[in-house]
Amino acid sequence: MGKTNPLLDQVRKTLKDLQETSKKTEGLWKPTGEHTIRLVPYKHAEFPFISLFFHYGIDGKNYLSPKSFGKSDPFERFADELLATKDQTSYKLSKSLRAKLRVYVPVLVRSEESEGIRFWAFGKNTYEEILKIMNDPDYGDITDPSTGTDLVVTFQTPEEAGNSFGKTTIRAKRNTSPLADSEKLVAKYLDEQKQVTDIFKELEYEELKDILENWIANKPEEKSTEKAEAATEEKEESKEVVKKAEAAFEEIFNKKKK
Repeated sequence: MGKTNPLLDQVRKTLKDLQETSKKTEGLWKPTGEHTIRLVPYKHAEFPFISLFFHYGIDGKNYLSPKSFGKSDPFERFADELLATKDQTSYKLSKSLRAKLRVYVPVLVRSEESEGIRFWAFGKNTYEEILKIMNDPDYGDITDPSTGTDLVVTFQTPEEAGNSFGKTTIRAKRNTSPLADSEKLVAKYLDEQKQVTDIFKELEYEELKDILENWIANKPEEKSTEKAEAATEEKEESKEVVKKAEAAFEEIFNKKKK
């Protein structure tokens, strides 16, 4: 067997990561500026909105939580145990470990119909705004392929909105309209839909537990960007949090069987 080449090994790994990242972003849509879109029925479920939970910023990556499917999640379990200690530093870590909700819905973006059906992801506030429109008798089922209603979505950047996350506003068109000009095209849009879970990899419980353990072990390496005195204080507090977290992790996940 020939010797391995470290450079080529890294090239292959990087290429694989780039390809996987590209696959994850395919089929997703994110508004920039103003767009007119149409929410469409989801082929794989009666309700078009899919609620998924993610753990964000774990070693610079995001992970789909098993909580999305009613399964046990080691991050959530660990967060529950930390919260039960009623310790302030543990509470902060517990909060950061909680899975965050993102809602996905299939959409057709007007003037970009050649891209087909994609998934738009948003948070609780945007979700409520859309549901309120649908709950209004003047609109009703805006996803109906024949009598539905287009939405005008405007996204302001954080700089434009004057906040940290930007701002999304939604306005329903006054008139109803068909999803497409022909029944054949409508059928194509409704039939050629991937499952949103095809975009995100669902890891096994043990895989997530290992990721959590590694994240806790490497947490002290984080560096503060504050002033030296504040940074030192934060670093000591971080060490204390990690020390308690590591002990708690051992207690929860590595108990010896009696």
